[in-house]
Amino acid sequence: MPALPDWPSIATTAADFLQRAEQHVYLSAHADQLAQFTADISDAQDRGVRFDVVCFGPVPVTVHKGRAVQHTSTEGTLYRHHQARHLAVVADNHDTLWALAPDGHSWSTAVITDPLFTAAIKGYIRHDLYVQQIYADFTDELHAHYGPGLQQLVQPANTTEAASRTPAERDSKTA
Repeated sequence: MPALPDWPSIATTAADFLQRAEQHVYLSAHADQLAQFTADISDAQDRGVRFDVVCFGPVPVTVHKGRAVQHTSTEGTLYRHHQARHLAVVADNHDTLWALAPDGHSWSTAVITDPLFTAAIKGYIRHDLYVQQIYADFTDELHAHYGPGLQQLVQPANTTEAASRTPAERDSKTA
């Protein structure tokens, strides 16, 4: 596994993946990092590559072959991990990169060509795509049930009370 200790080397590796992609890329990043790959994404789409992108912040790239979704479910809510940065890339179900900077600056990276690792990172991105689409379609209902930023998924209002209620009672507005 190559050591990629800093953002420039991580970005170079990700760009290489995008430049070699032939069929499909899954990509998740914050807007400022994603913007650095605009030309590579455009060129890949011109070659026929499909993109599925999750972006934290306004999407800075145009995706005309595939989809780009802004991660909005936790916007406006302060979570400790919001200063963190990550980059997840899966190109053609083969080239896989996961990079994480919990403090926003010090990066740890895994670049692995392994079917299990690839499936895990691809599943992570696809899960985010699905949840963000559900959130976009049912924002009011999800806020009513889980609170702004879906905070009650992380910290239920009253765990003991919620656990003692039946699913029907939890879903009922009168319970």
